[in-house]
Amino acid sequence: MEKQNKKIIGVDIGGTAIKFALMDTQGIIEKKWSIPTNISEKGRFIPAEICSSIRSSIKV
Repeated sequence: MEKQNKKIIGVDIGGTAIKFALMDTQGIIEKKWSIPTNISEKGRFIPAEICSSIRSSIKV
């Protein structure tokens, strides 16, 4: 049986920065990064920027 390589992504949305952590299933942090919080248009772009950052950071 093939072992699955499961990961957990934590996201903290703050007023000035969005912080990310990539962890294994044991909670060990493998990578941390952050991007500025884009509050233009009442934060309309935040979800798309979160997805984009995750995709580019973990090469999905």
